[in-house]
Amino acid sequence: GYFRYHLQPDRLQTHTVTQYKVVTLNPVQTFISAMLIMSSVFLGFQVDRWWDEKRARDTEQIYLLRLLGDIETDQEQLQRHITYFEGVKAFGYQALAFLDGHEGAEGRELELLIAFYLASHAWDFTPANTTIEELKSTGTLTLIRDLELRNILSVYYQSLNNASYVWQAPNYYRRSIRSLIPPAIQRALWNECHELAEEGSRQSFVADCTPDIPITEIAPVLARVRESQPLHDNLNFLIANNDAGLDLFEAHRGKSLELIEHLSAALSI
Repeated sequence: GYFRYHLQPDRLQTHTVTQYKVVTLNPVQTFISAMLIMSSVFLGFQVDRWWDEKRARDTEQIYLLRLLGDIETDQEQLQRHITYFEGVKAFGYQALAFLDGHEGAEGRELELLIAFYLASHAWDFTPANTTIEELKSTGTLTLIRDLELRNILSVYYQSLNNASYVWQAPNYYRRSIRSLIPPAIQRALWNECHELAEEGSRQSFVADCTPDIPITEIAPVLARVRESQPLHDNLNFLIANNDAGLDLFEAHRGKSLELIEHLSAALSI
């Protein structure tokens, strides 16, 4: 009875199968859509590449400006050192003429004492190399596209390092002469005849300085100086070394001027 009742035709539930419509895309539309997607991806890559190159060029310009500032500092310091050591050289030759007996001391005691003291002065040269060292340590030297400029920079800084032995050579004359001049006299000479400025970045001699030192104190010093053969020998070495140093300073100053021209040209690109 139950099955007969529920299986009657008017009791059966019917289910409708949903029909799905298959859409066939137009080949032209498919091609256009694909090209649009590919173009968008390509343009995205190009924009990223353009920004990367722009950032690299902007960074290059920053480093070139910093390098230019460093080399201009070097050029200025090299010129100051040339002027300074030309003075040291002149004082050395003046002192040497007295030791060799070519000039007397009478009436020139203070002048000779000043010459002996100032001939002992030294001034180390340290290049402004912060930027080039940063480029080398970070591996970003290749940001500078100009291969010739990179080569000139390498040669410039390497030659400065190679030449440092000249101005860092032991100054035996300095020790010799300063062991013969009493400290009080040295202090008077330092205060009146030598100038420091800009935290040591600028040094110079005072022309026609006249420290208040009695002749009676100068004469014994000059006598001891004249009797010291080691001092004579050390002064000869110092003068020769300073001559070599001046030649190097002049050569490096010329290289710095050449490098400034190259950097300025690179910055104008």
